[in-house]
Amino acid sequence: MTMTTATMSAYLRERAQGAPAAGALRSARYIAAGPLLDWTYDRTGRDVASWTADGLDMSVTIAPDDYPEQRGYVLSDHAMPGAVRVDRALWYLPESGYTLPSLARDYRAQGMARGIAWQAARESLEAEYREDIGDDYGAVVVTVAASRAGVELASGSIGTTVSYGADALRHAEELAADLAPEVAAEARATIARIVA
Repeated sequence: MTMTTATMSAYLRERAQGAPAAGALRSARYIAAGPLLDWTYDRTGRDVASWTADGLDMSVTIAPDDYPEQRGYVLSDHAMPGAVRVDRALWYLPESGYTLPSLARDYRAQGMARGIAWQAARESLEAEYREDIGDDYGAVVVTVAASRAGVELASGSIGTTVSYGADALRHAEELAADLAPEVAAEARATIARIVA
């Protein structure tokens, strides 16, 4: 069996992280296969996929998890005053207490030009972000919802840490597969209560 470039890259990444060869190969094939659902990125900064099952419209959403109590820094999927945008829909306020404007002001006081101070502040906060949580992993909430005729009947959520990219989508699909039967059963129970 031949390996695609994507599979080989994933395999080498897994091996570099210390995975045994057989486990790295299984993981690489899984990662290279890519997501099974048709995912879209919506205007609110979330990845969304949908399907139909047993007459119900099912959807799964991946959103950054807002948890301000986490280790002194704050991540949010909403813009925050003074925060630096570190991903397409993720803002970061660091543990250091510096905001983008306050750090830029400090750099200006040290004699930097305005544009250079702002750029240096952004780079400094992005470096602190990478140090705090790393480039590749983040906390998200995966929500599965069931609806009929545009009315949401039931939903369930679970928080998890994911490696961003196609791997996150595959992980969300697995969680959705676990949550979907419960959510669908709850939706059918809601329908039964409504029509009874």
